[in-house]
Amino acid sequence: MVMNRLAVTARKIITPDTVILDGVVLVEGSKILDVGSRHKIRFTETEFPVVDGPHHFLVPGFIDVHVHGALGRDVMEGTSDALDVISQTVARHGTTAYFATTITTSLLKTLHVVEDLGKQVDQPRRGARMMGLHLEGPFINLEKPGIHPIEHIHPPSVPIFDKLLVHSENQIKLITMAPEVEGGLELVQHARSKGVVVSIGHSNATLEETRKAINLGATNITHIFNAMRAFSHRDPGILGAVLTDSDVWVELIADGVHVSPVAINLLLKCKQSNRIVLITDGISARGMPDGQYCVGDCRVMLS
Repeated sequence: MVMNRLAVTARKIITPDTVILDGVVLVEGSKILDVGSRHKIRFTETEFPVVDGPHHFLVPGFIDVHVHGALGRDVMEGTSDALDVISQTVARHGTTAYFATTITTSLLKTLHVVEDLGKQVDQPRRGARMMGLHLEGPFINLEKPGIHPIEHIHPPSVPIFDKLLVHSENQIKLITMAPEVEGGLELVQHARSKGVVVSIGHSNATLEETRKAINLGATNITHIFNAMRAFSHRDPGILGAVLTDSDVWVELIADGVHVSPVAINLLLKCKQSNRIVLITDGISARGMPDGQYCVGDCRVMLS
């Protein structure tokens, strides 16, 4: 008898290519054996016990490239226990894989954290799989810090980046940085040469500076509209560059709070949906009651 077999049914199954009405997914262990309409997929409930969702939608797992924490635990703790809690919490909301995302702190602490996190990438644990690290800061613009402590923001530095990459066991897969800061364009090229995806964020780049970074290998924008140079008709900035470039990917926090629905509608009119990456930017307050929570060295109040 084959163990761990299931037939998961749903009112609608959404795939990258189509929507299947009254569908079923046959699963064996961690593998999907078949997907299709219940009228076409043949199976017996003896072989495949049914998990029935007649009123539900079934969609592919969400891959979140921007996660700082959840359920009172913070990525910057760097511990297996913290990652276990985060992985299980985000999985309950449909995330099956994620990048553990750092926040700006002292360089010494950042080195220790990326070293601890790098050792745990792809380690088996219940819940979502941690695929790699997203280094958000410290190479960002003092003028657009968001929640990042300005005392630890550092000019872009190839030697420091290389040290962080080595300490992470080459598990830094994505970096958010400000290319307009001195040394930024050099770091864009260097990070790309190391196979790290470069995302422009916490940046005050002009249109011309953004285009230079894109031409040198920057392919992403971190949480579009947030913590970046504002758009104007004579100074379109980052937004002007990316909304008119069909190849650039953009992160979007689509919670209706971080970005107005009107701005989201504008984004959808300018960008193909397959270039929009939904993220949560979730922190330790996720899933918790009102109170004070940590994001790295910062304190935030949820109310």
